[in-house]
Amino acid sequence: MWRDLWLIRSVNRGGSGSINKLASIWADALISRDGHPRYEMISAAMKEQFKQEQAARSGENWNYNIGVSSPWAADYEIRIKGKTQESLTFAVEDGGLVIAEYYTVYEDRPGSADFNI
Repeated sequence: MWRDLWLIRSVNRGGSGSINKLASIWADALISRDGHPRYEMISAAMKEQFKQEQAARSGENWNYNIGVSSPWAADYEIRIKGKTQESLTFAVEDGGLVIAEYYTVYEDRPGSADFNI
């Protein structure tokens, strides 16, 4: 965890590969289920949202544990090309894992997003 916090502070001072490093820390946090590194890199508004989500999940004495019991992330690949973003939502259907929803924000269309179901 302390290595991640040091990297976050180092990345925040700028330099090449910053997005890649932060994305790696973000993904590593999910694999370890430790939300501390993520909390350190998010905005003040996101910190409030994180606290609310954790309290809703764990109660008043919430912790930084993130992720769910199953499925558990075991590996990841980060590919950065431009600033287009896509998020996937997974669900179980007929006993198998499926993508239930995806959300795309296109780099060349700021402020627009496609919601796909």
